[in-house]
Amino acid sequence: MNAGYDKATGMFGAFDERQFNVPNHPTFNQAEQALMELSELLNEFAFKTEHDRAAAIAGILTAVIRPSLSLASMIH
Repeated sequence: MNAGYDKATGMFGAFDERQFNVPNHPTFNQAEQALMELSELLNEFAFKTEHDRAAAIAGILTAVIRPSLSLASMIH
C-alpha cells in the first residue's frame, strides 16, 4: 500500500513508505519473520497461554484488514 488515500479500499495511509519493505509475494520464511516481529511487540504482556497470544495477534491482524472483509468477528 502506498501512503495517502486509496480509492479502492477507502483507507488513508499516513506513513513513510521508505520505512517499509513489504513483498507482494512473501515467502514462508518472510511471513514467519514478520510474525516473530509482531509477537515481540507483545512481550510486555503476560499471556496465560499461547492461545491467548494468538488471539491478540488475530485481533491486531483483523483490525488492520477489516475494511477488506465482508464479515469479521468482533474481538473483545
